[in-house]
Amino acid sequence: MEETVGVVDVGTYSCRLLVGKGERGKVKIVYREGKIINLGEGVKESKLLKEEKVREALKVLRYYREKAKSFNCKELFALFTEAVRVAKNREKLLNEVENLGYRVKLLTPKEEGELSYLGATYPLNLKGKVLVIDQGGGSTEFTYGEGKKVLKVISLPYGIVNLTESFFPSGEPKDEELKELLSFLEKEFKIIRDKVDEVVGIGGTITTITAMEYKVFPYNGDKVTGKTLTLKTLKRYLEKLSRLKVEERKKLKGMEDRRAKHIIPGIAVFLVALKVLNREEIRVSDWGLREGFLISRL
Repeated sequence: MEETVGVVDVGTYSCRLLVGKGERGKVKIVYREGKIINLGEGVKESKLLKEEKVREALKVLRYYREKAKSFNCKELFALFTEAVRVAKNREKLLNEVENLGYRVKLLTPKEEGELSYLGATYPLNLKGKVLVIDQGGGSTEFTYGEGKKVLKVISLPYGIVNLTESFFPSGEPKDEELKELLSFLEKEFKIIRDKVDEVVGIGGTITTITAMEYKVFPYNGDKVTGKTLTLKTLKRYLEKLSRLKVEERKKLKGMEDRRAKHIIPGIAVFLVALKVLNREEIRVSDWGLREGFLISRL
């Protein structure tokens, strides 16, 4: 019997709705929508969610609830990740979201990695051992697997929000600051040297760069999924965007206004990961955590 489910990924940086159906063992995506809210702003230092960010998140979640109702969703889930994991004042937000009618799931890093792997690899024809890099706002998960089986999850508490706050709060790095960021990531990523046959990247940074590189305007996730980016291409975008002011980046076709400030560390994560792995290219998937959760439910 066909069942419609709504899933909201309330991430450190973005808040995204997915509505899907399950029938005869297959998943069909009905509707997608995403908004950048930067819920994790300042959480790394204070370990507290800002009141105005919580209000914005609840406003978006109320809107998504009504949108999900229009598709007659049988169930509606809200998934929370790194920013909420570390926030000391998370209970108020989680309780209010539950009161909105959501089934609340505070994911562990391992659960986040496993679900992202499941979602990212689902639409791709991959062979051998696979590494999925899920670069988020507050953390980055490196999930190793083969076929549908997850072998290992490594979660590091570094994402585009806290890396920007730590290395260049203005979003506009000086040459020395960018070098420091790259050097820091190289040291941290030494633990991801396992040999793999395929590397897959997910998250707003890499899908944005892919859309810009392949001129997918307006954005279409189906046209982004399966595309590849080379190490050389990532380096070109890192150099180009680092030289631009945040306001100049906002004018680039395909760049969301609120992503412009934080995109540099995101590119750096993928660039350094490929260097450490000695790989020349990465496959891109628009599918990820939400889709993985939907697949696991349906």
